[in-house]
Amino acid sequence: MPVQNSKNVAFVALGCPKNAVEGESMVAMLVESGYVTTGDIGSADIVIIHTCSFIEDAKIESAQWITSVCKQKKQNQKIFVSGCLVQSEKEKLLSKFPKVDGFVGTGHLGKIAELVSNSKALKSKILVGAPGGLLETSLERPISWAFPSAYLRVSEGCNHKCLFCIIPKLRGKYKSRTIESLVAEAAGLAKKGVKEIILIGQDTTAYGKDIYGTFVISKLIREISKINDIRWIRVLYAFPNSVTQELLKEIASNKKVCKYIDIPLQHVSDKILKLMLRPKGALGVLKKIKSEVPGIFIRSTLIVGLPGETPEQFAELTKVVKDGWFDHLGVFEYSNVDGAKAQEIPGKISAKTKKARKDKLMLLQKKVVSKKNAILLGKVFEAVAHEACEFINAVGKKVRGWKGRVAFQSIEIDGCVFFEGYASVGEFLKVKITGYKDYDLLGVVINE
Repeated sequence: MPVQNSKNVAFVALGCPKNAVEGESMVAMLVESGYVTTGDIGSADIVIIHTCSFIEDAKIESAQWITSVCKQKKQNQKIFVSGCLVQSEKEKLLSKFPKVDGFVGTGHLGKIAELVSNSKALKSKILVGAPGGLLETSLERPISWAFPSAYLRVSEGCNHKCLFCIIPKLRGKYKSRTIESLVAEAAGLAKKGVKEIILIGQDTTAYGKDIYGTFVISKLIREISKINDIRWIRVLYAFPNSVTQELLKEIASNKKVCKYIDIPLQHVSDKILKLMLRPKGALGVLKKIKSEVPGIFIRSTLIVGLPGETPEQFAELTKVVKDGWFDHLGVFEYSNVDGAKAQEIPGKISAKTKKARKDKLMLLQKKVVSKKNAILLGKVFEAVAHEACEFINAVGKKVRGWKGRVAFQSIEIDGCVFFEGYASVGEFLKVKITGYKDYDLLGVVINE
């Protein structure tokens, strides 16, 4: 039985989509316990900030949010902080944020409603144990954004030991959900009107190895594609050595799977990859993907300025980007993360050099994207409409139309397509590409 509770809760989820999905599950637990959600932090009785601390910028953002909410804290209002920052910083947060009423680590997120309701009963203001996460609940989670798309979190934790990363310390060992539970959740999302399922995990393509003895991401995709109302299926966060031939064949042959893959390579120099404790042969993986799935769009992320990165090794990155292997690309400057072993590597790179390397890669990628977009002119693609808006069309005229995406653009992280014509939110339609600006495309609805 839900606890009768009339208090309003404002929930802030920071960081990646995995955190957002986890936050939605936490909100579902709070609602089940009788709380009412609100988007107004100022009027909320309880504020929960679900944090990220994967990289230094994420830690800074989390700390800024906590500081801001604490400054505006009203009498009788309670503030709770949960997630990765709590898991990594632990007791340090007690003195840093005295106005916070309770801190909850990743391994105790399933108790969030109980902790919020009985915070006075806690022996300590901070509850941190073994790392973990709220991978699934029996409750139906609300979809807080991205309609008609929804993320489906297939796993928690990570078994890799990448030198720059502390995810295993924050989230524990790799743990998959069952195919049955994921298909059931996807079917439930479809009933709510979701048309695109985006598969995510710390290492999405390793899905199922821990419980089925082998990679079964392809089987999961096939089962989800049987759901009639699902139109697109997309794979994010693939790991190089778990991108199998079977998966690529599935992407190539399954009409519901977007010809798109997100594979964070981090670098292409074998020497740097070995130093990172990541799989070597990044360029070979790219060649395999392009060969098995003609026309596929590849997104990746790269890290520049890892201690010890030489100009020659950076030149390897430059060549791969310049050669146009990536359709979408994110570049990050290496930053020290407390607890990551990369801090011990000699040969620190200056901030000026890191920024210069990042800027060079992004400028090269912008030129690559411009050439790729020019090839798309006149072609027709299926697109989904997200919201009505005004924009400047291909002939320089300000028009009212729609902001949406084509199948090779993922929500939030890639460019968009702005198009003219009649549409409604969540509708899929044919759009002819008439122009482009930077990373975004311009188009017009084609009535067939």
